Amino acid sequence: MRLLSRILNMNSLLGRGLGSVILLGMLFLLLAPVPVLVVEEQRGEGEVLIGVLLAPFQPVVTRYIHSVERTPVEDEYYASHGTLWQWEERVRSHNAGLPFLKRPQGTFFQDASWMHFRGGGSRYASISLRVGTEEFGRNQMELPGFASWDLFRIFPGKPMILCVKEVPLGLAVLRFP
Repeated sequence: MRLLSRILNMNSLLGRGLGSVILLGMLFLLLAPVPVLVVEEQRGEGEVLIGVLLAPFQPVVTRYIHSVERTPVEDEYYASHGTLWQWEERVRSHNAGLPFLKRPQGTFFQDASWMHFRGGGSRYASISLRVGTEEFGRNQMELPGFASWDLFRIFPGKPMILCVKEVPLGLAVLRFP
């Protein structure tokens, strides 16, 4: 026990070095950039309506009912360097404005429920969401295994912006618990 207290004694060279490493490590953790998913009002002051710290490799899924086809559409994104990278779009129809060709670097496959358009490298600094209502749109957002929101119930008819902001971890923990 005496040896440990002598090592950690701030007057010793080793103690000061160890204290500096601990202090710098804590400072690094507080200032390390982390992705935060932000949903803001599109009009007015841009008030943050939803802010969530994203775990590494956390998918962000948006869902809506297509206005013409009346079929579900799902888009899956991942945060990457302050942008949203579209990993996959899932549809049940190819008509009226829905995708029908795979992107040049993407793939297409179909299962019993969905037609999947995967990859393609599309990145977005922000995505405008025109949130519908119970009757039109039925927009939803989900962080699978973590949280989900029925946007059409919480913010009916409200235009919103979905984006990822890189903020220091210390600020993210305080502002987006």
